[in-house]
Amino acid sequence: MTLTLDDGKTETYENVAFLSFHNLPYEGGGFPFAPRANARDGKLELCLITAKSRLTFTLTLAVSLLGGKHALLPNTRIISCREAHVRSDIPLPFHTDGEVTLQVTEFSVRCLAKKIPLLYEAGPD
Repeated sequence: MTLTLDDGKTETYENVAFLSFHNLPYEGGGFPFAPRANARDGKLELCLITAKSRLTFTLTLAVSLLGGKHALLPNTRIISCREAHVRSDIPLPFHTDGEVTLQVTEFSVRCLAKKIPLLYEAGPD
């Protein structure tokens, strides 16, 4: 997987098991994947976990429940940026807020500071 950040820096990662983008610290009902994320700073915090096995990935997730200690592990990177572009040789599941939407090989994400302070969808009457 190739990751290009808004500063122009491009890095390639092998065995990527998980990549998430955050403007809040928690995801998935309590996993603090991005402990320093702040919805008001105009930045995204990326959590990138590499793992050669499911066991390594599972253990990394378990460590993340200990107050974000996964960030101290050598297979985890927490990256701060305003924009990122991801490219992969194989299609990857892409989801937003837990809803799997499609399989992609390339996508970009960007933080739009203070552009959406509240998103509300009215239900049926």
